[in-house]
Amino acid sequence: ATALSVGLVWFFFVPPQLSWEIRDPQMIVSLVIFSGTGLLFALMHEKLKAANAALQDRVVRRTEELQSSRESTQHSEDRFTKVFHSNPAPICITTIKEGRFIEVNERYCQLFDLTREELIGRTSVELRLWADPAVRTAVMNRLENEGLGRCD
Repeated sequence: ATALSVGLVWFFFVPPQLSWEIRDPQMIVSLVIFSGTGLLFALMHEKLKAANAALQDRVVRRTEELQSSRESTQHSEDRFTKVFHSNPAPICITTIKEGRFIEVNERYCQLFDLTREELIGRTSVELRLWADPAVRTAVMNRLENEGLGRCD
């Protein structure tokens, strides 16, 4: 690229009568500056190409890592869902503070004779699943105080 730049400069800017003879020192300075600039651009271009290739490799590797992680997470979620829903014990996932149902398995629905749709999004107090809501409050306080649960 640099040799081509010098050749083009010579062809377009050096008058034909001078051929390879340059008498004006200012012309030499201009030619050196132009050639040096061309060389710098060529070097920077090569460095930028190398940096771009390295970045592209990093993007490809990171994309592959993320895909692998996504597949692993999906596999774990699938296993959890299978275990949760096929478990013969009644299981529910609720928020601790409110007791709002996030997920329930079929056995839990059968235990309270409610459908999944009737449970999800509602609270255990709202559905009157606790004979005395104060007992639920006491149980949740105990869980929080003894470090057996998180109250988020």
